[in-house]
Amino acid sequence: MKKLVLFFLLIIFSVTTINLSQNKSEKYFDNWSKGQSPVEIGTRVAEHFIASRHFNYGFPFRPKFIYYPEVCTWYGALRFAEACGNKNIQEKLVQRFEPLFDTEKDLIPVPNHVDNTVFGAVPFELY
Repeated sequence: MKKLVLFFLLIIFSVTTINLSQNKSEKYFDNWSKGQSPVEIGTRVAEHFIASRHFNYGFPFRPKFIYYPEVCTWYGALRFAEACGNKNIQEKLVQRFEPLFDTEKDLIPVPNHVDNTVFGAVPFELY
């Protein structure tokens, strides 16, 4: 009987704790200072990526190809824009890709390794 009572007390405590933490988190995500909401910050990060040159580990010259970190950032920016319904960012991310069809086609990595093959995630997500 004691085990049964302890079991039910544990369940009641767990449910109460979960409900309190959910209420707390909901309020936490509702009260953002101007310019600090996830959408505003995500938009700034995506816009910074769009305006940046192709990633080259900090070297000032043009990279040999599109590297893994840029692919991850590009993919994340596409998913962010989709989640927020931001058509402007989506269009700019498409425009960033278009030179890879002609003037920057040499930047498409040879798919000989997972770090290079991951590039395919960008056109798939764009599609």
